[in-house]
Amino acid sequence: MERINDKRFGTRFLIRNFLTILPHGIGIMLLWRDWGRFDIQFWLGLACFLGGIAWWARLDRQLLRAYHCPRCDAHLPQPSITQRADGDPICFYCAVCDVEWDTTLRQ
Repeated sequence: MERINDKRFGTRFLIRNFLTILPHGIGIMLLWRDWGRFDIQFWLGLACFLGGIAWWARLDRQLLRAYHCPRCDAHLPQPSITQRADGDPICFYCAVCDVEWDTTLRQ
């Protein structure tokens, strides 16, 4: 079995995290600008902020459950080590390629 670092995973993870910050930023901007006035902009800002939290939780969960092998594009639904301790790597094993992909993320 070969173990390879997936360098693209970190880039994808960073881009997704940046995109999840956008609704939070818009929501905080609208909330801050109209704090104390409960008009439509306040409620829109609150909806963006709370919706951003739900969006982030969904994307973060999806990212760790929708991993695909970079070589053969096989779907790998769960990490190879399910009971991880602090500092353990988050890796996915592809049986087709016989490769364990290290996402470079740690528990």
